[in-house]
Amino acid sequence: MNACLLFFVTIISLRVLAIPEVTGNDRYHQPGDVTLGGLFLLHYTTEDGQCGEFFPIGLGHVEAMIFAIHKINNDPYLLPNITLGYDIRDYCESAAKAMEHTYDFIRKNEIIAEAQNASCKQTDENNMTQSQEKPITAVVGPTDSGSAVLVASLLRVGGVPVISHSATSNELSSPQYRHFFRTAPPDGQQASAMADLIQHFNWSYVAAVAMDDSYGRNGVWKLESEAEARKTFCLSFAEYIPRQEYIAKLKRAVSKLKSYPNIRVVVLWLFGGYGRRFLKEAVEQNLMDRTWILSDALATEDDVFVGLKTTDQQILHGSLGLQPRMLDDKDFKDFLIKESSRLIESEQVPWWQEFWKSEESRRCFSLPVLSEQKYCKEIVLRTIYDTYIPYVVDAVYAIAYALHVMNNCSRLGCEKSQTPGSDLFPMLNPKYVEDYLRVVNFTGMTGQVRFDKFGDPLESSYDIVHFKTNDTLDSHDPVKLVIGSWEKNRKKKLELNIGSIRWNTISNQTFVPKSFCHEDCPKGTFSNFLRGKITTVSPSKPDAIGHQEQLDLEFASVSI
Repeated sequence: MNACLLFFVTIISLRVLAIPEVTGNDRYHQPGDVTLGGLFLLHYTTEDGQCGEFFPIGLGHVEAMIFAIHKINNDPYLLPNITLGYDIRDYCESAAKAMEHTYDFIRKNEIIAEAQNASCKQTDENNMTQSQEKPITAVVGPTDSGSAVLVASLLRVGGVPVISHSATSNELSSPQYRHFFRTAPPDGQQASAMADLIQHFNWSYVAAVAMDDSYGRNGVWKLESEAEARKTFCLSFAEYIPRQEYIAKLKRAVSKLKSYPNIRVVVLWLFGGYGRRFLKEAVEQNLMDRTWILSDALATEDDVFVGLKTTDQQILHGSLGLQPRMLDDKDFKDFLIKESSRLIESEQVPWWQEFWKSEESRRCFSLPVLSEQKYCKEIVLRTIYDTYIPYVVDAVYAIAYALHVMNNCSRLGCEKSQTPGSDLFPMLNPKYVEDYLRVVNFTGMTGQVRFDKFGDPLESSYDIVHFKTNDTLDSHDPVKLVIGSWEKNRKKKLELNIGSIRWNTISNQTFVPKSFCHEDCPKGTFSNFLRGKITTVSPSKPDAIGHQEQLDLEFASVSI
């Protein structure tokens, strides 16, 4: 779509939606010589698109951005004598709200640019105040792909680059989104890893439930492409869940899965509250005998069990998932503990107040001092630290390194940066930052950080995780274990510790569940295709072997 047309369509859409103004609870701002924007998910959305339940992992992402900026500002060699500031927003898992914040970024950039151009003639007090602010040079986020597609499109019009820590849709690997970068691997790699997993366990017939947005649809399409190329498995059908008014669709998706008892393996390409609500619906309809394969957005959420009764958490027993490589950072964990203690009574960061109001967090204040300190640390790290923390940190550092080179160019007279006045001035024009982001190359928390021509990381790796009931303790709470890995550049991409897996099978938890189009037919019968399902009821020649006559059907994509 033409960029100008996209801009006007976006503005009209925002006005029609009548989105509320940015409030103090939506924003956390710290001024600096250069300002970075942040778009993070700190609340789940309700069915009608409003801000709902608090999402504590989002607070971890916010603190990761603040942590990275704090380290950079105290680094004498990276951006010396330049202070980074931030303007962080909560978009509540709502693409519309993410667009509102993005439009606000662009609008402020335009006002600041106009004020700077006319600074000598300005007399209006409001305009003078605006001219003292710094424009948004780059944006970190958003968290999900559906929002990222819209945000990247709008920021392209404003010339502001965006770098996400977790938006993985393959749709974003396109010249159309040349302002978009990411530190997490794209879903084309995740689909390859998932296909290797399906193929490894000889599951020839699977289904999928996915978000009806860029993340879900593009993920499933890539998985279908893998199936078509390999011809070792097929995707029977995919059910897509809309981002609003989704409950009825969830119910139908679960009901449809129940009508396919031979499909024992189901891919869940969902995220956030949608994934949690799907699992709750599966419990309510007693769909407890499936093996789920969770995509990265859902597999990384340790609170995916929240909302399920303890007895119902068995639904994930035996399931598998993929998540970007989990990396621990002691410095950040120490920073997080200090921040959580410092901000218990403070309203400086609005979302910490919500964190400490949660039922589990409130227990901190009812324990003896020593027990309280230990328990509170565990609560903070368990509920806030997640897989994407290092990818947030590396996103901020990528921008910092780009600005560092850009600043050196302004001092050395590099092309595009020969602007009269302060050395800082070229850095305040975000339109130049993209070119410098494209050539960054540094060792970050996730490894070597470099981008290809589409803004994707050159290196991709995943942890393979396994959910099972913890029968070794007094509690039967489910646990998530790392049982393997997948690396794009490794000769043997998939490596698994199969001995750690306990499957969701009644007879023996060491038996791999079967997921197939149909059983091998007994001698003397052949497969009969009827209404989208295959039955083995038709007589054949006495010496015929049924399944050999139906190989084409077995790997055909079947839907009703």
